[in-house]
Amino acid sequence: EFLGIVTATKFSLSGGGEITGGDGNFTGIVTASSLNVTGNVSIAGTLTYEDVTSIDSVGIITAQSDVIVGAGLSVVGISTLANTNINGQLTATNARITGVTTFGTSSTTINGAHEYPSIRPTLDLNFAATKTLDRRITFTRDGVGTYVGEDGLIKYAPNNTPRFDHDPVTGESLGLLIEESRTNEIINSRDLSYWDSAYGSSVEVVQTDTAIAPDGTQTADSMLGDGGSGRYTIRFSQTLATSTQFTFSVFVKKIQGVRYCSLETASYTTWSNSGILVFDLDTGTLLSNNIGGNQGGGIEQYANGWYRIYGVSTTSTDGGNSGFYLNFALSDGSSTLNPGPATNEGLYVWGAQVEAGSFPTSYIPTSGSTVTRNKDITVIKGTNFTNVFDTNFKEFSAVMDYNNLDTVA
Repeated sequence: EFLGIVTATKFSLSGGGEITGGDGNFTGIVTASSLNVTGNVSIAGTLTYEDVTSIDSVGIITAQSDVIVGAGLSVVGISTLANTNINGQLTATNARITGVTTFGTSSTTINGAHEYPSIRPTLDLNFAATKTLDRRITFTRDGVGTYVGEDGLIKYAPNNTPRFDHDPVTGESLGLLIEESRTNEIINSRDLSYWDSAYGSSVEVVQTDTAIAPDGTQTADSMLGDGGSGRYTIRFSQTLATSTQFTFSVFVKKIQGVRYCSLETASYTTWSNSGILVFDLDTGTLLSNNIGGNQGGGIEQYANGWYRIYGVSTTSTDGGNSGFYLNFALSDGSSTLNPGPATNEGLYVWGAQVEAGSFPTSYIPTSGSTVTRNKDITVIKGTNFTNVFDTNFKEFSAVMDYNNLDTVA
């Protein structure tokens, strides 16, 4: 029995052999180069060691510096961590993190306490994190739908396949994409040769399939200047429903020195609703001047130097003679679109869309005819619903995080 401080490289019994966990009783401090304990160790004070391979603790563990977990960390109580580096799996009933938590190669900064309430939700649908549908959800959509993948490119989802959208620049998961039905009125969304050209004082040069498009295919067309003066335009012209709000959108990417482009919308008989939206492709902004009669517009950044620009306007009341002129012009001079671009300067153009509504929806590809993307229907029904919600609507609550672009019946 040792009551003081013992420093030794090895303990031996007087009769031979070494002292194991059942042979000694130490009430002081023991410093040893090697200690083999086959049973349990009960420590009432503090255990200090630079590297402990395995710890099974029912009490509190306090580490002075980093705790590195190479495999799984299972916590059934509350863990208070300042900085945590986890290479494996973290499973916790309650976790309070005041510093920066690093999962793999990404970091999540949580400034406050994040704890589930004592009553956990009956149904937890985290679409952004899981990118899957719960088996209790019924999903349908008649027709192909597009969405942005994690790599920033536009992807195509076949019939009845849900779409999990992403930020086109950062790749952040945005969750489940649910849209109303829309029709693209432009019958050739990826082929400028079908559009009206030679509109205005200069003639643009159109070349097809010259660049990689936002969906990763070589289907983007070029719209180039020929060295003339003034603006260069190309025009979609088609009779549409009268007195109806439409949104025109198109993907553009600058070629060489071009900085500005524009969308011009007008009813082609009276031009009473005409207006010009001017976009700065260097800064990715919609300029405030030259708005005219447009009812709105915007610009969205995509991967690989692409932007999606759009404008909103309403057709006139001219009966059967009503239409919608949509023009985009090029300029490398100023926001007034004059002078025009030099030879071989211009825009890559792809994915034009005209749809009834006050905002653009996901791209609807067309080739020779108009195309309708039917609405996404996402429902929980039957016993899948009654097992989650009180059918008397007395005792349940729901928390949702979503981006509602517009109110749709």
